[in-house]
Amino acid sequence: MPRAPQYQQGTSGVAPVNARLQAPGVVQSGLGEGMERLGQTLTAIDQLNAQHDDTVARQQVLAMTPDVTNLVAQFKAQQGGNAVDGLSAAQKSLDDVRKQGLDGLKSPRAQRIFQQHFGTLYASAMGEINGHAIQQAGVQRDQMHMGELQQAQDAASGLYDNADDLKAGVGVVGQKAQALAAFRGMTGAAANEFIKQQQGVVYATAINTLVKDDKAVLASALFDAHHDEMTFEQRNAALDALRGPMQNQESNSIFQAALAGARAAPSAAQGAPGSTPHPSAPSQMPVANGRVTNTFEQHKERGSAGLDIGAPLGAAIHPIAGGVVEAVTQDDRAGRWVKVKHPDGTTSSYAHMGNQSVAVGDQVTPDTVLGTVGLTGHTTGPHVHLRVRAPDGADLDPQKLIGGTIGRATVVGSPTAARNYDQATVISNIKAMGLPLEKEQRAVSFAMRQMAQGESLLNDQYQDAADNLHQWIGNYQASHNGEDPPPDAIPSNIAGSVKPSYMAEMRGNLAKAQKAKFDAATKKEQENTALALKLQSYLEPDKFAQTDLRKYQGLVPFSDLSSLAEEQAKRRASARQWSSADASASALATFERRNPGLLPSNPGVKHPDEMAAYNRQRLAILDTVAQFADGIAAKGTIPTEAQLQQAVTQATKQIRFANGNVGHLYDIQFGNLTPQTVQTIRNNLRLRGVQNITDDDVVREYRRTARDSQGN
Repeated sequence: MPRAPQYQQGTSGVAPVNARLQAPGVVQSGLGEGMERLGQTLTAIDQLNAQHDDTVARQQVLAMTPDVTNLVAQFKAQQGGNAVDGLSAAQKSLDDVRKQGLDGLKSPRAQRIFQQHFGTLYASAMGEINGHAIQQAGVQRDQMHMGELQQAQDAASGLYDNADDLKAGVGVVGQKAQALAAFRGMTGAAANEFIKQQQGVVYATAINTLVKDDKAVLASALFDAHHDEMTFEQRNAALDALRGPMQNQESNSIFQAALAGARAAPSAAQGAPGSTPHPSAPSQMPVANGRVTNTFEQHKERGSAGLDIGAPLGAAIHPIAGGVVEAVTQDDRAGRWVKVKHPDGTTSSYAHMGNQSVAVGDQVTPDTVLGTVGLTGHTTGPHVHLRVRAPDGADLDPQKLIGGTIGRATVVGSPTAARNYDQATVISNIKAMGLPLEKEQRAVSFAMRQMAQGESLLNDQYQDAADNLHQWIGNYQASHNGEDPPPDAIPSNIAGSVKPSYMAEMRGNLAKAQKAKFDAATKKEQENTALALKLQSYLEPDKFAQTDLRKYQGLVPFSDLSSLAEEQAKRRASARQWSSADASASALATFERRNPGLLPSNPGVKHPDEMAAYNRQRLAILDTVAQFADGIAAKGTIPTEAQLQQAVTQATKQIRFANGNVGHLYDIQFGNLTPQTVQTIRNNLRLRGVQNITDDDVVREYRRTARDSQGN
């Protein structure tokens, strides 16, 4: 085992100390080995710690990488100026990610390693962010140039109606396009082509706008003037846009020519144009498809003036020349009519119109639609009555004014004017023009659409007019206790707008209803008169026997008058003999005295219907009692008063009066009444001063009050 050091006395200084501390050789050898091993262990531990710090730091970098990747992706999603504005925020976010990674490491050595590896990731991310910001700054600048260019194009494309303004606007577009081309680095032919393309956008946009606004003619003129300033693609697109409208315009010209061809040709009797004073030239036929049905001379022979021009119902009516509307009115003879005063003082008026489309004071031209052909006023068919007067008021022959222009193709109606067409004639005229097959088919299709549109609009107007008619009839009925209006009561402004066939049917129905009402009232009056005479035969037999029935011819139904005449003859023959009629009248009077208030009283003349009901009720009772009396008399005996009273009582049970059926009241006997009811009735009778009240008095009072309660 190692020995302990040996200390020697009497020594001093370092050497003696060393000497004293020196161990034996074996001990020194063992200590050196231990120290070497300790150093090796410490080195291994340091290497282990260094390796651990490197691992942790690099793992931290890996953990932070998705955050950096997402941050870069989010920044790249920003476009234009947003990317430029967000550059500082992106760099700060990246610094925050680095700080978050450092804060997660405690070892300085791990932090240094993290900085080393994250720095590479940081530099790469910042490179992408800066690159995107630089790129988007260029995009932003490009967008600015493009925005200025488009603004200039929009402004210039609206200047198509002024050539100088359009040229100036296109020049501004060229300047903006040149600036954008320079920014994009375009030079030479590429820059020139780009500038031409952008200037061509102005013309293409203007042409499309004009086509959409139904200004195909102006669009075509614009194309003809500037197609060289457009690119090949722009020219083709503009031609495609123009093709449909131009074909429609061509088809419309063919359609109008076909309409003109359907009009009547001028006759030799019309005279030469200009042979009489006329309004400002040119004069024209007032309606398409018009034909003269009554000449000026024919009207003159009948003591009137003007010219009748037959035309389809609903066709547009134009003035024969320009002027100012002087009157828009209507009357029973001319119906709805419009009067136009022309610049030279001549006036023209147009009568029997369906609708009126102008107002007093309107300036009109030959293309203005004054209204539509109708059937208002005194007319036998759809036509326009044209009357022309010179400034001094003298009537002129309209046919001499428009003679040379009847049927010319320039007479066209408003495309929205409601009208009917002679479709077969129009289509036949188109096919007779000798057009190429494709053009003919296109024109026929266009004409059919136009005519269908016009007729559809006319039908819509007819429907609106019918609705107005029914509303007026409803208002009339509401203010006249539900009665229908007379046919002639319908205002002409409403009747003139309704489809003629429907108006004729409506007037016919109203006339039938009016006649039926009159017939019903007449029949009712006749029946009431007959009823009064029959009642007189019972109640006033002497007066009835002397009545002159001849004056009631036509006032009483023939069958009733014959029956009354037979009855009168019987009364006259048996004036001094017993009569069942007299007996029944006397029995009814006695019954009413014994049963006051049980039967309805005479209403007087308060209302004819009430009086008739009263008469019918009494006559039914009298007839029933008279038949009963005749039956007994036929057996050779005269009925007693008791028998007659029983017959009256039985008859009243079977009659339903206006205030209810009282027949069941006779079935009530004294024993059917409750003691409380009997006592109440007796008390009421005593209050009215009735003495010695019998059971019959109680029953009669009960019947009377029951009947009154039914009447209420």
